[in-house]
Amino acid sequence: MSFWSYLAEVCVLCVVECGLATFILLKWKWSSNAAAKVGALSKCKETPIVFQYQHNFDENGIIHFLGAEAAQQVEGAPSGSKAWLNPAMDGGSLIVTRSSDGVGKASDITGRDNVSCHTSGKKCNDCKRPSASLSRGNGERLECSQWWMIDFGKSGRVRPSKYSLRHGCPNNGWALRSWRLEASIDGQNWVVLRTHQNDCSLDAAFGNATWAVDNNFSESTTYSIEKVNLQSGPYRYLCIINTGMNSTGTDHVALSGMEVYGEFYAYMKE
Repeated sequence: MSFWSYLAEVCVLCVVECGLATFILLKWKWSSNAAAKVGALSKCKETPIVFQYQHNFDENGIIHFLGAEAAQQVEGAPSGSKAWLNPAMDGGSLIVTRSSDGVGKASDITGRDNVSCHTSGKKCNDCKRPSASLSRGNGERLECSQWWMIDFGKSGRVRPSKYSLRHGCPNNGWALRSWRLEASIDGQNWVVLRTHQNDCSLDAAFGNATWAVDNNFSESTTYSIEKVNLQSGPYRYLCIINTGMNSTGTDHVALSGMEVYGEFYAYMKE
């Protein structure tokens, strides 16, 4: 039996068991490695794809995986096992936004290149990121801190175990020092996955670093799409939110890369 014939039978079973009115199957032309990873994801209780960290900005992360998928779906895109496109560009499955536009594009954070990219550093009066108004910890209140957010809505959901960032300047200026990684299921309610205070890990030209995420999920667990909760996820949104001055003493957030490792679930119920 061919792979696609087998997958079609599994999809039919999923429709019957879950009572879904419609099931849309996208016939992705992935590499054999990618197809093998995704093969089990048409079950109602999904076994996640687990992405394991080896080194900073390797090819083992979730964002890199989605970029390889994007390269296979866009007409005229490069072909071959190393083909890759930014998954937040046209034809990709990610939506990236930030609190304000300075240099570069919001989508540069899901790219693979060292590029100058940062927010404007201005106070954001029309902040669409809930709960972004917070205290710096010294009593000073920010109207709206600078942030960067990735929406995985078109691709699936994530439960991170580690994440990487790359600085967005060709020197150590404006490097993040104090920030939080937050996650959300619905874009309204947020949970803190990791807090950084006076962290100098990115203090270099396009410096990069990786951190473990503060959670207790088991990589061997199965997941029911009917039992999402804010504390354990999996999540649709990840957000980097600035909570203090950067290395230069301003509110700019300078980032040119992000990668996420851990569990990835496709075709999640909205």
